Amino acid sequence: MALGILMGPHDFKGLAGSPGVGKSTVREVFATHLRQENGMLHLEIEANAFLPHQMRRIAGMLVSVGTGRLSLEGAKAILEGHGSSEYAKLSPTLPPQGLCLMQVTYKDYSV
Repeated sequence: MALGILMGPHDFKGLAGSPGVGKSTVREVFATHLRQENGMLHLEIEANAFLPHQMRRIAGMLVSVGTGRLSLEGAKAILEGHGSSEYAKLSPTLPPQGLCLMQVTYKDYSV
């Protein structure tokens, strides 16, 4: 399953906008969940942080893999930073409608 390749630390440079000069594009994904409910797909990803456009581009990549436009190997190549420009055109940035931040957790912070 394509979600499995997202797990762990990766350099999401090929799947995100610029975080700013001198800032890292490495993020770690802790959990992924995909479920279908009422004819809609719900994608949840838990990570240590997110980059600009990262979720929209990940979702676009997953749709491309699911519809056969992009191979799983192509998705892996994007995550590994190989051939990202070649595969990027096969992996669109989805629109922001439907994107929802569900929770923010800070280490060592209690309410």
